[in-house]
Amino acid sequence: MNESLLETANLYVLGHLTMDAAAAFEHELKQNPALQKEVQALQLAVLALAHSAPQIAPPADLRAQLLAGFPGMEATAPPSQATDCPDQSNHETCPRF
Repeated sequence: MNESLLETANLYVLGHLTMDAAAAFEHELKQNPALQKEVQALQLAVLALAHSAPQIAPPADLRAQLLAGFPGMEATAPPSQATDCPDQSNHETCPRF
């Protein structure tokens, strides 16, 4: 597999190809089992990397700092974690997130 194709595979997995380039790459991907394996390995590596970062709480004043950059926005207290949103991990049922 050539270096250019590997570079394109990396960009594809990261979502950094134009729609036309992604379509062309997907056409090649359908016909190339070695490329399919490479893309699968890259996807697993990206997932592992994404999940390896430690989760930390943002600074307490972050909300106020962000809202200060938008004229007319009040830097009020963040929404409470009310019981009207039982599954806070589900953004569809908790529209305020």
